[in-house]
Amino acid sequence: MHAIAPTADERAAAPCNALPLQNVCYAYDGTPEGLLTAVFTAIASKDADPDIVEDGLVQPRLDQSVRYLATDARCADRVRRLIVRAGGMQAFSQVISASLSDDPDKGRAVFDLAAFAASLPALASCRGCARRKTCDSYARCPHNARHRRTAGLDVALEDLSHPHVGAVARLDRAVMNERHRMKQFIRFEHAEGDVYFARCNPKANVLPLVIDWFAARFNTQRFVIYDENHHVAALFDGTRSTFVRTDDLPVPAAAEDETVMRKAWKTFYAVASIEARYHPELRVSFMPKRLWKNILEVAEPLDYEPARMRRLAGDTPDELPAAASCDAAGLEAAAELEPATDQKTGELAAPAAAPATG
Repeated sequence: MHAIAPTADERAAAPCNALPLQNVCYAYDGTPEGLLTAVFTAIASKDADPDIVEDGLVQPRLDQSVRYLATDARCADRVRRLIVRAGGMQAFSQVISASLSDDPDKGRAVFDLAAFAASLPALASCRGCARRKTCDSYARCPHNARHRRTAGLDVALEDLSHPHVGAVARLDRAVMNERHRMKQFIRFEHAEGDVYFARCNPKANVLPLVIDWFAARFNTQRFVIYDENHHVAALFDGTRSTFVRTDDLPVPAAAEDETVMRKAWKTFYAVASIEARYHPELRVSFMPKRLWKNILEVAEPLDYEPARMRRLAGDTPDELPAAASCDAAGLEAAAELEPATDQKTGELAAPAAAPATG
């Protein structure tokens, strides 16, 4: 017999709690350690369907309680060891990158991956191993390597077709792409006190991922990078880096040589550009317009730059250059301007004598 679909009155009379609701929301401070603490708390509470969000983005659902958690390094380290034992440091690096994303569902993605790692077969214990006190890495232990291959753990957290693994991998890829853009498009300006200052507006909190790269390039030079979207400033004093959360960062005054250097850089950029290779669609794909306000060469083009640069700034509409004339008269005129050559020797031919005039 075919099942009879319920009527509209029967559906209206169904209890409201027929669908499962998420009753607990775990709020953390927005740091990777705080996210791992929330993941540990949810797993320890045996919560199979939690909400894990930053404390500034909490929007409780109907009949949902909110738990504001303090970051606990010990709880975060237990989640770290769980993921490392299941997938190695590469899997944990992806989790850290995903925790820096701006995606509101990143907490649930990391929780699902950690729960999936906890469901995998347990590795061999180190308790009875003779090298227990001298082994430098549990993940690189030869005995556990054989056990991992037998249990299939080497590929469990590398299967991108798995929904929990693929979700974290996509977040990691997006954050790494944003990190690469910040390496290319952050522009520094020389400020008073011999400090270099830069602004950026990334779509992920990538300053912790790029600060070491810039510190290696600047060596002992002091600099500050301010993230306008996440209100975080990275300060490097020549030896170590510090992160500060602030909504109102005082911008230092420009140094005396900054005006000259800005004009020199814009002049070089304008002269080095090739008008014939102007490709706006390709340019936007590599350099998103949301970053242009903090990129000196496109935010402040020079007055005497080509029309292409003025179009980038939005001053004039796009116009295609007029096509060159290729009619017979134009070709004859061009031939008169070119020096004639001897077809046999390839040397320049002597110019024809001008006709005598009476």
